[in-house]
Amino acid sequence: MDSELVYLGMICLKRMKLFLTVLCGIIIIAVQAQGNYFKVDTVVSGKNNFPVLSTVKNAQACRKINQYMQISELRLFSNNQKKDLFDKNKTSARNNDGKIIAGFTIQSNNNKVFSVSFSETSYWHSSSWKLALYNFNSATGDLIQLSDLFTDEGFTQFKKIVLDKRTKTIDGISDSDKPSHNYWDYVKENFKNDDLTHFSIEDSTININSYNCLRGPDFMFMHADINAKLNLASFKNLLNDYGKAVFGVSKESVGKYHSKSITQLYEGKIGDKGEIVLAIINATDGPDHNEVTGVYAYNKDGIGIYLDGNIQKDSLHLTETTVDDKGEGSIDAQILNGQITGKWTSKAKDAVYKFEAKKVD
Repeated sequence: MDSELVYLGMICLKRMKLFLTVLCGIIIIAVQAQGNYFKVDTVVSGKNNFPVLSTVKNAQACRKINQYMQISELRLFSNNQKKDLFDKNKTSARNNDGKIIAGFTIQSNNNKVFSVSFSETSYWHSSSWKLALYNFNSATGDLIQLSDLFTDEGFTQFKKIVLDKRTKTIDGISDSDKPSHNYWDYVKENFKNDDLTHFSIEDSTININSYNCLRGPDFMFMHADINAKLNLASFKNLLNDYGKAVFGVSKESVGKYHSKSITQLYEGKIGDKGEIVLAIINATDGPDHNEVTGVYAYNKDGIGIYLDGNIQKDSLHLTETTVDDKGEGSIDAQILNGQITGKWTSKAKDAVYKFEAKKVD
């Protein structure tokens, strides 16, 4: 093998024996997870830890999940055979634009859901800690959003249940456990506007993480747990057919269902610049918030380019914004039924290429 990334690209194609090995300075350790639908190995490099999945049951879904996690979290995916898996983060960190993924926790690993959270420290002129959470359909490899699992009316009711639970928790916190700054009105307003994308699925429960609503100088010092944990009994009647399959209310396979969200993995090309893989990471489309973030990479090198922009109904505008990527261009496109079509324009406006990408099924 020329590098560990050759291994990472092949790992979904066949079952591997348990092992502890070192490849080009990267340690790969087999680990136990919550369930065993996917075999999970940990790639370790310095302070970084990252999961790589393999299975003989569903190689396509496995590949999608691996690529989405790698390109979203590491801005690098395993087609790149010249650099180690953490190279982008290491290089960016030297330019105050990177992160260390200190660890990950697997909440679910079964034939319905693969749920994982990453604890990471990001660097942008200063350091900050965050928790990133992902929930995947184990059969299709789609990223799951909570809105996928409920009827429209059911999701409205579910959000109210979560808000009531969070508010009661805050109201019950003793003064000694509250931050020194009085910003609870700010937090409660964030709870009202939260789109509930920071969550994990574990067995028959949904855990709503409150980190994204608590950003401020004091939340790290608060001892109270204000995350919301909801058991199936509290939302069972609000689920749609997809949700019933995920939580075992019905015997339907989750493989029958796909996400409605655009936050998925896409494959396509930019004119004759080359074939690409794109991960749309966050997308909000509402009266006040219409932000989109993502990362794409050319298959020829697998090195991710960060995207930041907005969505208005079906229209996307994305700009390459990462400091060390120098913002070479922008994308204007339409997204409809899993298809993205439009144009890539250079920063200097002297080059325009056709942009096209399709959701990976």
